[in-house]
Amino acid sequence: MLSSKTIRGSLNMAADEPVKAAEEDVYTITLRNEENAASGMATLALGEGVEFMNLTGYADLNSYQYREETGEVVFGYASTEDIAEGGITAVLTVKVPTSGTVTVAETERGGKNPETDPVVVCVGDDHQDCPSKAFTDLDTDKWYHEGVDYVLKQKLMNGMGGGVFAPNANVTRGMLVTVLYRMAEEPEIQKSCALCRRESWQLLCKSGDLGL
Repeated sequence: MLSSKTIRGSLNMAADEPVKAAEEDVYTITLRNEENAASGMATLALGEGVEFMNLTGYADLNSYQYREETGEVVFGYASTEDIAEGGITAVLTVKVPTSGTVTVAETERGGKNPETDPVVVCVGDDHQDCPSKAFTDLDTDKWYHEGVDYVLKQKLMNGMGGGVFAPNANVTRGMLVTVLYRMAEEPEIQKSCALCRRESWQLLCKSGDLGL
């Protein structure tokens, strides 16, 4: 179910191309099966600035619950026959005045745990302002997308250079100190501390120069 496509427009499941919105700032996200399955469940987490409007299921039996306090939609479906790979299972309709994200986490497929990573979908007119897209090794469908966008926008991290972010690389002591220093708004350091020493990052943090 985690194969998704963002469509601008009113709720119209007959079209996979963008449809002119009947209401301003309305978007639909189409959920499709990644493989043949007669049943499934998913949790759709609405990010900040994303307002839930409706969810329509296309199986024989469909059920959903919108949890306003957490911004989550829990959806389940079942059919007498398999919904084929690529078949539409549901359409989520949301209102997004600027930009936001919807994280789709499939929790059950055909009675089994699919063990798949959540998919993050960018929604809204401003979704093109996605700093992760500047890096060749970042996948905007991966679970880390929203977090990486945050640290890039806050200028806590800026990648490895050459359009590479290295999301699977180990964090070095120097990288950690740099992030902490930027989080503290880059105060003037009163004490010298050689980063090449194993204990240096601990001394720097404990010294109070970073306000930590």
